[in-house]
Amino acid sequence: MELRPILSTLMRNKAGALLIVMEIALTLAIACNAAFIVGQLTASISRPTGIDEAHIFSVDNQWLRQGSTPLTAGDLKSRLTTDLAALRRLPGVVDATAASTVPLNNDTIALDAATQPNLSKGNIPVLPVLVDDHALQTFGLKLIAGRWFKPDELVDANPDNPFAPTPAAVVTRAAADALFPSGGAVGKTFYLSDKPVTIVGEVQRMEGSSTGIGHVAEAFNARVVLMPERTLFSSYRYVVRTRPGRMAAAMAATRRTLLGISRDRILTRLQPFAATRADAYRDFGAAARLLAGISVMLLLVTAFGIVGLTSFWVNQRRRQIGIRRAVGASRAHILQYFQTENFLLSTGGVALGMALAFGINVYLMHRYEMARMPWFYLPAGAIALWLIGQASVLGPALRAAAVPPVVATRSA
Repeated sequence: MELRPILSTLMRNKAGALLIVMEIALTLAIACNAAFIVGQLTASISRPTGIDEAHIFSVDNQWLRQGSTPLTAGDLKSRLTTDLAALRRLPGVVDATAASTVPLNNDTIALDAATQPNLSKGNIPVLPVLVDDHALQTFGLKLIAGRWFKPDELVDANPDNPFAPTPAAVVTRAAADALFPSGGAVGKTFYLSDKPVTIVGEVQRMEGSSTGIGHVAEAFNARVVLMPERTLFSSYRYVVRTRPGRMAAAMAATRRTLLGISRDRILTRLQPFAATRADAYRDFGAAARLLAGISVMLLLVTAFGIVGLTSFWVNQRRRQIGIRRAVGASRAHILQYFQTENFLLSTGGVALGMALAFGINVYLMHRYEMARMPWFYLPAGAIALWLIGQASVLGPALRAAAVPPVVATRSA
């Protein structure tokens, strides 16, 4: 098939040809980046937290004041100890703890960590989580180096100084690698608020309370520092781990037990961790579905645009097609003509679309700290657009191939 007649025809229909090229280019650019973002959202939604998600639930506890007299630290400590002892005795409960937060809870408070005191630059943001000596078993964390906290290492945290650096801390592997890239973090000292903290243990993984998308946000959320502090606040969160199949009964027993101990409290958000994850990523899921829907709509619009414009061209060229048939062109030649024409237009659109897709990704990287889009999205998108173009032009091309030679004898 000679390209000169096809190019000559396209030059006479510049507006239509340019419309298809631009439509394909924009569709490729948007669809590739949308598919990449959907992949990032899906990966974030399914990212493991490092805890025993299937068997953990939590409940928020808010103490009520009696008149104008505030609860003292001694009162809060006594109530906390009584509650936890009761929760750990419940049937089907493996262990229970009081924590300042749980993964994916979206109540992020970050602290700057450094390997040297009074460091003005190079600080590493970490996510502190206040826990007690039962947190390792309660969360189901995997200790990979060092040890867990001892009961006598617990200090009392209060609202006036909630994140007072403790002498000891257990960190996630991500936090250890960020602080000490050369390894061997256990036994080393880092600084929180210029106070020395010694790393006594390292856990494989634990997500923080943040829910971000992209490599920067994910790296930040994995840098967790577990601090042995007893949360003597008026409000905090109980976390309970159950044996398989016992969660529903344990959740019902938790409410009865805590209210039976004292009704001077409000219990909220009694829910399994699966519900916490669903709440955290509800917007992500909606965004992924929206972007996927937009991509499908763009592909459909592009396909229908090619069908419509090619059909218009076929109607315009019926006499020309009839003449070609009369001088010996077969139906296969006519079909090949329109398919080649569409391939040329698609190739122009794909080339422009790849450049646009790359430019959009660079903008997202700099503006929103998105990751770089893998190279294979571009050829995959190009192949998809080529196939859609060929499939869309097939119907009009078959109608063109069916034009009889007698059309050439009719007057314009």
